[in-house]
Amino acid sequence: MKAALLHDFTGEWHVESIDIDEPVGDEVRIEVRASGLCHSDLLTATVDRGLTLPVLCGHEVAGVVTAVGPAVRTVAVGDHVTTCMAGSCEICALCLSGRPWLCAARTEGTHVLERPAGARPRLQLGDTPVTAVAAIGGFAEEVLVPERSVVGIDAAMPFDVASILGCAVITGIGAATNSARIKPGDTVAVIGCGGVGLNVVQGARLRGAARIVAVDLSAGRLARAAEFGATDLVNAGEGATVDQLKQMLPSGVDHAFEVVGTGRTLQDAVYALAPGGTAYIIGAASAPVDLSWITAQELLGGAKSIVGVYGGSARFKHDIPRYVQMYRHGVIQLDPLISDRITLNQISATYRNHDRNDSARAVLTF
Repeated sequence: MKAALLHDFTGEWHVESIDIDEPVGDEVRIEVRASGLCHSDLLTATVDRGLTLPVLCGHEVAGVVTAVGPAVRTVAVGDHVTTCMAGSCEICALCLSGRPWLCAARTEGTHVLERPAGARPRLQLGDTPVTAVAAIGGFAEEVLVPERSVVGIDAAMPFDVASILGCAVITGIGAATNSARIKPGDTVAVIGCGGVGLNVVQGARLRGAARIVAVDLSAGRLARAAEFGATDLVNAGEGATVDQLKQMLPSGVDHAFEVVGTGRTLQDAVYALAPGGTAYIIGAASAPVDLSWITAQELLGGAKSIVGVYGGSARFKHDIPRYVQMYRHGVIQLDPLISDRITLNQISATYRNHDRNDSARAVLTF
């Protein structure tokens, strides 16, 4: 099959033919119909985090099941499915307590989703094993993934919009509805209005937030944020973010979501808070972010919090089918999130141009 591989960490993908194995155990083989381009894939392609090359990125996949291992219970050949990088062991105390996004096997570095050491690789380039990011590797014509990373969806769901459910949508809406549990009348700032940020905006709208301030450098993304439910817009290129925001809401906001991944935007999120407010860290950073500028006294005196969010605090096998129905009934928007539909050969150029235009989410289509 064709796949776009990384042979170094320079941000350049190379389309090549690789071999994919047949499913064993609880594995599911999927013909990929669409695969989203997430910012975290770009970080994987440009920051050496110890992954063994060659690397196959991509985790937002929608497609059709073509084969299953003998232990698979929840999907069958012909089913329409999506993947999610928040697959979990399903048996640790955190999973059993309803918090699979904190799965002990994942957070402690155990490769619960991988084949055991010494087993035949799922993917190979000649005789060389290929590392599939998140045990998915969606920048390819097919994927071979554990059932724990797969959920069935309504066959009426378009594949392109279905592909972004497993990361952009579940992370953004989940951050607003599961992690923050925004209450009607609360005030919200969303710093960064790409694919995830726009879903935070619509998640805040679903929860009944009174004011939703969208912050971005792009006028186009801000216009899109207004379509998703933002009540106020701040162009970060036209002055200090916090100053602009506090002209609108002098006391600050109850919830500030940082969806960029820089020290400056995280600082803006914290300084934008009202007393008792919480800043949520969602954006993936390319390097460690220094928090030495914040003091315990400042957090204590204002009763403020900084919370990390992974995967929208979601139970994806429950939440994704629910989002499908919400989309089909017009409760949430997904179509405007897709700004580009591309081929495997266009991945490198699409990522290079991402920050130069008003893109939300580019999607590979097959």
